[in-house]
Amino acid sequence: MIFTASKLITILRRLQARHGNSALVVISVPIASRRFDWSSLPSRMDCDIGAINIGQSKDWRFSTDGPEGLHAQLFPSRGVIEFHLDAVNACRDPLSHGIADTQLVSGAALGGALGLAIGLLSGSPAKIGLIGVAGGAIIGSQTPKAPRKVYLLSRLQSALQRAQFRARNRGAFAPYRFRPRGHQ
Repeated sequence: MIFTASKLITILRRLQARHGNSALVVISVPIASRRFDWSSLPSRMDCDIGAINIGQSKDWRFSTDGPEGLHAQLFPSRGVIEFHLDAVNACRDPLSHGIADTQLVSGAALGGALGLAIGLLSGSPAKIGLIGVAGGAIIGSQTPKAPRKVYLLSRLQSALQRAQFRARNRGAFAPYRFRPRGHQ
């Protein structure tokens, strides 16, 4: 089975729906993998917006047919490219992406509250409160919304092949199913 970009997006959507907001689903693909059709990715990325640094050396962002964006991150030291879906496409709407995919809002709120408290103690709550909001927003925008749940492409492939086999052969082994005693 060869994976294409559209199949990868479909799998990411299904896995993300299963995990909800509790995790950011990531599929890790070895750079030298022959199981992924690299030519199925768009020939150019949509934009050059940076990302939260988690050790990657390069980021690529691609649009999908939905509201989300496909985000690829290169980790040459591990020899993989990791793919995940951003809830909001960062190329189309960077501010909404920051709100949906990072801790931007909660960071700004926490920074504002902390700045206001320090400002009240020091006698200038407005100025220090604004500094706190800005600082919290900057820190929050560099914090992911959820922990990462990484799936390896090779393990996904074998699981999908087993599921396809079961779906194709559903009912084929019916005569050999276990039947309780006393039933014919």
